[in-house]
Amino acid sequence: NVNKPQREHFAKAEVPLKMEVAEFRVADDAVLEVGSTIAASHFVSGQLVDITGHTQGKGFSGAMKRWGFGGMRATHGVSISHRAHGSTGNRQDPGRVFKNKKMAGHQGDRQRTQQNLEVVAPMTRAALASSRARGPARRMGGCSAAVTLQNLDGSAAAGEIELNDAVFGLEPRADILHRVVTWQLENRRGTARGARERSDVARTGKKFGNQKGGGTARHGDRKAPIFIGGGKAHGPRVRDFNLSLNKKIRALGLKLALSSKVNSGLVVVENLELAEAKTKALAATFAKAGYAGKVLVIDGEAVNEGFARAANN
Repeated sequence: NVNKPQREHFAKAEVPLKMEVAEFRVADDAVLEVGSTIAASHFVSGQLVDITGHTQGKGFSGAMKRWGFGGMRATHGVSISHRAHGSTGNRQDPGRVFKNKKMAGHQGDRQRTQQNLEVVAPMTRAALASSRARGPARRMGGCSAAVTLQNLDGSAAAGEIELNDAVFGLEPRADILHRVVTWQLENRRGTARGARERSDVARTGKKFGNQKGGGTARHGDRKAPIFIGGGKAHGPRVRDFNLSLNKKIRALGLKLALSSKVNSGLVVVENLELAEAKTKALAATFAKAGYAGKVLVIDGEAVNEGFARAANN
């Protein structure tokens, strides 16, 4: 719905109709030609800009969430008014609520401007598209990586091996690795024991004293936490740490871990055969190859028997 005078302005400038028209004051040497397109490449790193947008709409919200009110007491003395906003100062006169009163209403979806934000790295849409397409292209086998084979003692072996990009060519993703590592660590934990509470203790429920005249408290049973052998008050509960994780996420986490080791620490050996299946010999072989600390070895369907016997200690 562009009116006729504005349509004439757009036609004179030879540009299509625009939804919004805004004015930007610039220096004399920064004036652009009519019809120029301002893209992300127009900005430079370190430049300060103002960004205007709409905040996230949160629908109809109460006074506590919308204005940060503290609310009323959450215990005794308040009836169904714990999160109420209190009095609005209204009576028969004036008979209405004044504007800008801090009351419940629609929250968010307001136009706001953040000033003096620094431009870190301007990126065009084409650059974003190319960076996003780089990962799937590698996963589909676009560019395989070749690794030189080594012997178990670190010396070079004859030949190279092509690594499958579906396993060793993925872009690193910290979120997937974090989920897999958290799942592994949580499943290592044992089930936490819970204390027996009042409903779990087998004690008599017979009232053991008179209601009046006994000089003591009017207890009803011996399950109360105050008695020896009674239930534990607010004790620990049973906690099970057997988390579940999608099999595809587990497999993807292993692939990402192997992909991150391609350029730092991944060594492909020709075989795991040892001249002598002894722990001392295996330790000497690792020392010669320069493997210090813990070493993770991944073999085929079954680990070499002699190597497994030597590494058992």
